[in-house]
Amino acid sequence: MLKDKLISVTPNNGSHFTMLKMVEGFLEPGHVKTTNAGSMLKRLEALRRGEVDAVVLMEPWISVAEKEGLRLVIESHSTRSEAASDELDGPTLAAMFRAQARAVDVLEKDPKPFVHYLVAETGGLLKEREFQTWRLLHAPPAPYTRERFDDAYNWTVKWNMTVPGATYENMVDNRAWK
Repeated sequence: MLKDKLISVTPNNGSHFTMLKMVEGFLEPGHVKTTNAGSMLKRLEALRRGEVDAVVLMEPWISVAEKEGLRLVIESHSTRSEAASDELDGPTLAAMFRAQARAVDVLEKDPKPFVHYLVAETGGLLKEREFQTWRLLHAPPAPYTRERFDDAYNWTVKWNMTVPGATYENMVDNRAWK
């Protein structure tokens, strides 16, 4: 269904990489066509106008799309990696990660008290009761392992997105975990 069809993503970002992971079992890289139509709302607008054939969305925008009668073709959940500038020292970053881990615990118990924050992002296109909380997955930050780097690096080679000279030693900084 998506062969040679234009798919809107945020280039070189989580939505792009997750989409590639989802379609690589079905499509050869040469048949995956992407573009940047902007924010989630802008992507939906581009889809409605027929400027793109598919869009990659995250919640709460998946719920908005479903409410509008759009069809999900494929769905996935992604893991993320944390990124921080060099100016952020290890102890401060570690404190931020501990706070995120506590938030994960709270959200895993009951995300409903926090749904209004996500729904507010839609500017009134979605009501709290229309939000699909079951899609939310939370995981605390974790060190970026050599194995994970190697898997990601080898995958970027397949998709011709490799950063020249990238190695675990010069790309990964686990200062929050030291």
